[in-house]
Amino acid sequence: MSLFICIFPISKPQVRICCCCCLSDASRGTSISSVLPTLSKMMDGMKTKSDSQLFPSLGLEKETTGVLLLARSDEAVGYILNMHRENNVQRKYWVITVGVPVPSEGVIDIPIIEREITGPQPHYKMGLSPLFRMNDSGDGVTKVRGHRQAHPAVTKYRVLDSSTGCSLVELQPLTGVKHQMRVHMALALACPILGDHKYSHWSKLAPQRLPERVLGKLGLEQSKSRYIPLHLHARQLTLSRASKGDIDVSCPLPKYFTQSLKHLHLTLPDKKDDE
Repeated sequence: MSLFICIFPISKPQVRICCCCCLSDASRGTSISSVLPTLSKMMDGMKTKSDSQLFPSLGLEKETTGVLLLARSDEAVGYILNMHRENNVQRKYWVITVGVPVPSEGVIDIPIIEREITGPQPHYKMGLSPLFRMNDSGDGVTKVRGHRQAHPAVTKYRVLDSSTGCSLVELQPLTGVKHQMRVHMALALACPILGDHKYSHWSKLAPQRLPERVLGKLGLEQSKSRYIPLHLHARQLTLSRASKGDIDVSCPLPKYFTQSLKHLHLTLPDKKDDE
């Protein structure tokens, strides 16, 4: 049997949580792994004696929506992971950012490291660990020694549309560091993802603060911004199989994402082409 027959794409919903400062570990929702046994039975027609299992292959972080690959066997999982290691898996994400990236298209190549944040609420965050810094005269850069615990992180980005001080941006991570896209957008481009309460502030845990103009377009007060979900969606996944041809899987945007696009007057690429 072809291993591709043992692979199933699904549309992963978001685990709806408010800002990370408001939750205990016990209240952070249901994991994908916990629902896989039930999902497997549903795919087998609810057979009570079914022994088949489902395994996540290329996972998504809890608050990310979109394309998620499941596999029927460890062998199929291994096959997908091997494709990923050989750069034969491409993933594209769509995000709404608070701010407009400049330039409108580019590659962010800045290593990422986990750092401890001290203060009233001690916690850990992923942060930038750049290999260059401005020299003393301010007219150039100097290469610095990389931190041994930093992870190489590369993200391609492209602005699809912008309006009201916000943007619809396509991201393509070329590496797989924890929170990579969120960190690169917030800390490298100073354009945090809408609903990213973790990385909109560096030194504290607090709800994302939005410009008054953005709040007005969304019809929200600042006190309600904590309930805005992370607008990070795995839009497309491509499996490259050389002579056998590519397999493309895309996933429609969740309702809250499309509503935000409408409120912020951001237009999807296919609709812009029709205008």
